[in-house]
Amino acid sequence: MPAYEVHHTSTDVEDLIHRLNSLKGDTKVVMEHTGRYYESLAFQLTKAGIFVSAVNPLLIKNFGTTSLRAPKTDKADAMKIARYTLDNWVNVKQ
Repeated sequence: MPAYEVHHTSTDVEDLIHRLNSLKGDTKVVMEHTGRYYESLAFQLTKAGIFVSAVNPLLIKNFGTTSLRAPKTDKADAMKIARYTLDNWVNVKQ
């Protein structure tokens, strides 16, 4: 699925759930466990039967850091979380 932005609105979340349910094979949603901001989305996805894992941000931060100048953007963060998830696919806990 190509990357796109999801706002915390009921319409965007419903669209995300529809897109995730239309995917073939195993689907896992992995997000950083940051404050309470992630909880609403995690709850809604779980309620829809989607595998959700909230990971400690420190695990993501320390994962695969090979550059002295690591970019800090939403897109870079999403890519790092995706790489972390793929490398730890069988160990990611719901």
